[in-house]
Amino acid sequence: MTDIDYNIEEDQDIVFKGKVAQIKLIINIIISCLDAIPGLGWISWLADAWKFISPHVFIEFQVKYKIDLDLTSGTSKKLAVFTEALEPITGGITPTHGIETMIWYRREGRAQIEAMRKVFERRHTKFLPD
Repeated sequence: MTDIDYNIEEDQDIVFKGKVAQIKLIINIIISCLDAIPGLGWISWLADAWKFISPHVFIEFQVKYKIDLDLTSGTSKKLAVFTEALEPITGGITPTHGIETMIWYRREGRAQIEAMRKVFERRHTKFLPD
């Protein structure tokens, strides 16, 4: 395997993780917006229940990639339970899933999306004339 092949494979891995992070971010934003509507807080509860189930479920792509299906994988289960405990106190109008989304994005999501952006920039500038 040459250096070029290694970099291409590494870039593919970074891009794959970045795309997964983008999808998770979009889903989390939708859940957070729906969570702000009184009566739809159960959607956030489902997302947090999925946090407990998801470690046992993986989707495999081309044997090489495994996707962690936990939408807020950088946050703890304790935080998920704590934020949901705020729902009854606020009458269900506080988008508590947004707290988990922000923490996940700051810990993991932003870095993965930024790394993917840098790969695209590097590929693009390789072919530009000096």
